[in-house]
Amino acid sequence: MISKPTIAGDSVAELGPLLSHLGADFGTLLKDVGLTAADLSGTEKRISLNAIVELLEQAAIVLRSDGLGMRIARDFPAGRTGILGYAVLSAPTLRDAFKDVHRYFRLITPHQHAEFIETDTQAELVWKFSERLAEPNTQYKTMTMAMMVRRVRLAAGPNWTPDQMILEVRRPNDLTDYISIFGHHLQFGAARSRMICSKDILDLKMPGSDARLHKLMLELGDYRLSELEAESDIVDRTQDQIIAMLTQGQVTLEMVARELGTSPRSLQRRLKDEGTTFHTVFEKTRRLLARHYLRMRQYTLAEVAFLLGFSEQSAFTRACRRWFDATPYEMRGRLRSD
Repeated sequence: MISKPTIAGDSVAELGPLLSHLGADFGTLLKDVGLTAADLSGTEKRISLNAIVELLEQAAIVLRSDGLGMRIARDFPAGRTGILGYAVLSAPTLRDAFKDVHRYFRLITPHQHAEFIETDTQAELVWKFSERLAEPNTQYKTMTMAMMVRRVRLAAGPNWTPDQMILEVRRPNDLTDYISIFGHHLQFGAARSRMICSKDILDLKMPGSDARLHKLMLELGDYRLSELEAESDIVDRTQDQIIAMLTQGQVTLEMVARELGTSPRSLQRRLKDEGTTFHTVFEKTRRLLARHYLRMRQYTLAEVAFLLGFSEQSAFTRACRRWFDATPYEMRGRLRSD
């Protein structure tokens, strides 16, 4: 069974004053999702990410705000996400800040990844949200992306917007808050969330650049990553890495082992100690994700096949017959009638 996603409690501590300022009863919201104020304090405390997802959706209903995620991000204090926040603020340039997000986002929530891609002409940040997020999750996803735009504006100016913002959420009725943060070049209902901008901004200097502080944050970040990896269950880590790599196409034991910083033989041995194999974990992960994606109407069957790492629709169909004794189309019908 794939474990439920968690988040560092102190990374979302600012939600209390921000939502209270907007008029929400934060104490009641916490109680409704099974959290307490103490859960949002302490640098080592991890809490249910889905509880935070649910809290934000409830707050959006209470405050009647389609764009609550953007409103929170607009006022979320810079640096209040711990090591990652301070690393970004003290980075020499935006390029370094993007690299820090790529490397250290897992310190906030281990089941989520942010990938920085630089080409000859553009920069791209791709969010790979946990497939285990509760539904709906619009406010959490848009808040996360909007916070990144806000940090870019520290260097690029208060009116900067991405060249294109591709969102994996449904188009809201009111686009006002979305446009204020993301600009007018918006796409909704995508398979992955992406922020695309000109490569020219990458050399912009961060206003809070501090070489000594940045070096310290990187050292602390690497130390915490090593601790996180030592604490994490090897099956969960293998599943997370498979999910992160699936859209790249073929995923092999060797590729996953390299990303986890170990050898294929060592990874296979550790999985065997847990009573499983890489092939079993891979198949189970794909099967669970197939059910998840087929239930979501915004994905075409071709997109589902791509998200699961199949190069051809026919290969996905054969896998579905093996997993569910049904074609992808038939399985989607079954899931919608559940």
